[in-house]
Amino acid sequence: MFVILVYAHLGEVCAKYHYFHVGELIMSIFVPLKVKITRNFILIFRFFLICVTLVLIPQLVIGQPLCGNVNNDEKINVGDPVYLVYHLFRGGQGIDPMLWGDVNHDGLINMADIVYLVNYIFKSGPAPGESSSNWIVTQDGSTVRIAYGSDISYPQYASLDTAGSYFRMVSGTESGWGTSIVLMPTFWEGGKLLQGGTVVYSYQEICNDLVLSFSGDISTLQVEGEIIIAPPRGDSSVASVKITVTGSVEPDIRPWETFKPLMLSSMRVSPDSFDASVSYVEDAQFTIPDDSWMISPPDRGCKFGLIGGSCVWKQNAPTIEIILEDSLPVTGWVTPSNDPNDDNIGFWPASDTVLYTWRYRIIAKQTL
Repeated sequence: MFVILVYAHLGEVCAKYHYFHVGELIMSIFVPLKVKITRNFILIFRFFLICVTLVLIPQLVIGQPLCGNVNNDEKINVGDPVYLVYHLFRGGQGIDPMLWGDVNHDGLINMADIVYLVNYIFKSGPAPGESSSNWIVTQDGSTVRIAYGSDISYPQYASLDTAGSYFRMVSGTESGWGTSIVLMPTFWEGGKLLQGGTVVYSYQEICNDLVLSFSGDISTLQVEGEIIIAPPRGDSSVASVKITVTGSVEPDIRPWETFKPLMLSSMRVSPDSFDASVSYVEDAQFTIPDDSWMISPPDRGCKFGLIGGSCVWKQNAPTIEIILEDSLPVTGWVTPSNDPNDDNIGFWPASDTVLYTWRYRIIAKQTL
C-alpha cells in the first residue's frame, strides 16, 4: 500500500505539471459518465496517470545521464524516482553504481533521495550532484593524493598507493590517517602469499563524484576495478567499489583464507599505539589480540570494520567500515610487532573459491 501511495503522489505531481488537478480531471471525465467515485478508484486512477506519464512523457527533464539517472536510460525523469521506490520497497533491481542513486550525497539511498529527485524534476530543485566544489588529484611517486574543496581550500580525503593497491580514506578534515583497504585480492599460491600489487589508474569527475578506475595483475589474474568517491559530508566519507577479475588461478586451499577479495590492513602494537582499537562484524565487537586469529571461527556478515580512535601515537584515527553485497565469513590475523609504522593487522572476508566479481561500500567514519 505504501508503494501505491508513493505512485499516487507522483501521478498527482505529474498531473499538476500539466496544469490540472487529479480531482478536477476525475470530476470532469467520470462524473458525467455516472461512475461512482471512491477513494480506491482515485488511487487506481492516480496509478494509471503515472503509468501514462512514463510512456507518453519520458523526457520531462533532460539532464546529465549519470547522477540521478538510476535506471540507466540516459535521462533524468519521473522513471528514476519510481525505480528508486521499487529498489527500496519492492526488492527491485539494484542501482549500478550505487552512488548515482545517492542523489543528495548523504551516504545512504533512502526516501530522501526520492524526494530530492521529485523536487528537482517538478519543483526546480537543485540538480543531482550540483556543487561549487570539485576534486583535485595529484601524484607524488607511487602515492596518489585525492582532495576535495573550492577556492584555495582543498583538504585531502583519500589516497591510493599504486605500488601495492592500498587505498585509504579519512572521515573529515579533523581526522587522522589509519586503516587501509587492499584493493587487489589476496591468496596463497604454491605456499607463497600474494597480496597487493602494482596498479595503473585513471580518473574523471562525474556528477560531482570522483570515478577512479584501476587495473593490475596478480599471478595469472587480471583485475579491473572502479572506485566512486562521493563528496565528503561532515564527519564521514563514502566510496563504492566494483571489482571484476578475469583469468584463472588455483590458490592453495587454506581454511578461512583461500581467497580474500579485499583486506583491511591496520596496526595495533599496544593500548597507546594503534590505528585500530576494536574489530566488529555486524553488531558484534571483538577485542584485537596481540597475535593469532582475530575471530576464530569466523563470524559471518555483510558489514565489518575496524574502529579507530585516539591514543598517544595518533589522534582521531577513523573507523573504516566495509559493507559487502553478499554475506561472507570474516576473520583476520595479528602478527606480533613493536613497530607502530608497520601494519600488523589483516582483517578480511573469506571465500573458499576464487570470486570473479564483487562490490562493496567503504565508509570512513569519525570514531566516537
